[in-house]
Amino acid sequence: MELPRLHRQLLDVAYRLQDAYGLCLAGGYAVRAHGLVERPSQDLDFVISTEVPIERTLEDLATAYRDSGYDVEIIEGSPLMARLLVIDPVSREACEVDLLKEPLLHPPVGLDIGRVISLEDAVGLKMRAICNRSLPRDIIDLAAAGEYFSFTELENLGRAHSAVGSLTDLAERLDFVNEMDPELLAAYGIGAERVREIQVFAARWSQDINERLAAGEDGEPDAPWASYAEYLDE
Repeated sequence: MELPRLHRQLLDVAYRLQDAYGLCLAGGYAVRAHGLVERPSQDLDFVISTEVPIERTLEDLATAYRDSGYDVEIIEGSPLMARLLVIDPVSREACEVDLLKEPLLHPPVGLDIGRVISLEDAVGLKMRAICNRSLPRDIIDLAAAGEYFSFTELENLGRAHSAVGSLTDLAERLDFVNEMDPELLAAYGIGAERVREIQVFAARWSQDINERLAAGEDGEPDAPWASYAEYLDE
């Protein structure tokens, strides 16, 4: 899998810490590494699965980048999430690097790109993304995941990551997909036919939810709404 030069270099530096901190690739690149999509990603996301405080991981990762010659700014940090901005001092190219402390459903897997969260965890975190921010790339990824998982399986993967607030809320977010400017989806390198397939996928999922609710299914979440709004802000 090809990555932009800076992303590849930053990924290689981060992987030096993988054993010490249980660090593994997440986010858009994880979805891509599992073969779901080929869309570009603008940043790097990592999950930390050890008991080591995220602050220590953040400091050590920032030090590793600085020792490799990069400029580093710590943008934000909390017990569950941290974000760095890493800048190439020559080209001035920049990349955000996010750290997320997250319990995983399954062990990470070794793929060509390196250690990556499992497909189930990648999809579960995408469910959390669509429930919190509903960006075009989120529905692009979930529509691809829909070829492997049913609607209810997607919802359950989301619940495992405290994603789905209620089925009613999820249906409303899916309805919004067909109100999006199609160019926002096309900007990720997908053609008009695939854009329409994604719109149909979202409409069918929303319809399925509404039919289940009408039949008496409880639409309330099995787990509390995740408090990751800041992490998922962009």
